[in-house]
Amino acid sequence: MTKKQSHSNLSLTLDEAHERIAQLEETLEYRDRVEEELRSSELLLALSLEAAEGGKFTYDIQNNIVIWDQRSLDLFGVSAHEFEGTYQGWASLVHPEDLPAAEARIGAVLSNPSFKTFEVDFRIVQPDGNIKHARGHGYVIRDENQTPLFITGIHFDRTHTVQAQQALRKRERDFSALLGNVSDLI
Repeated sequence: MTKKQSHSNLSLTLDEAHERIAQLEETLEYRDRVEEELRSSELLLALSLEAAEGGKFTYDIQNNIVIWDQRSLDLFGVSAHEFEGTYQGWASLVHPEDLPAAEARIGAVLSNPSFKTFEVDFRIVQPDGNIKHARGHGYVIRDENQTPLFITGIHFDRTHTVQAQQALRKRERDFSALLGNVSDLI
C-alpha cells in the first residue's frame, strides 16, 4: 500500500467520523428537546391536578401494589404510612354501598381488551368517618397478549360539586312545594 492510498483511506474514515459526529450531535439535540417537552408536560400535569384538586395513582395488577401521590393520600384521608398500598387497601376506603359498582366497572374494563380507559364515581369513607365524593379516571396498560398489567390514572375530589348539586335539588323541591302552597291559597 502506498502512502497516497493509506492517506486516502484515512481521509474516508475521517469523513465518516465527521458524519457520525454530526449525527450524534443531532440525536443529542433531539433528546434534549424531548426531555424538555417531557418536563413541560409533567409540569402541566402537576398544575392541572393541583387546580382540579386531583391526585395520581398507579395500580400494578400482577403484584397487587397501589401507589398514590400525596394528593390521593389526602383525598382518601390517609398518610403514606397508614395506606396499605394494595387493591384491598383502596377497597377498604370506598363506601360499602359504592364498592360493588366501582369494582364491576373496573372489572368490565379489565376483562375487555377493547376498553382502555374508564371513569368511576364513588364515595370515600376516610378513617375519621368523613365522607368524600370522588371520581377516578383510569387507563389500562396491557401486554402484547392483552393481559392487563397496570391501571394508571387520576382521582378528583367531587365533594363540593356533589354538595352543590344536592343543595340545588333541595331548593328546587322547596320552591315547588312553595308554589304548590301558593296555588292552594288562591
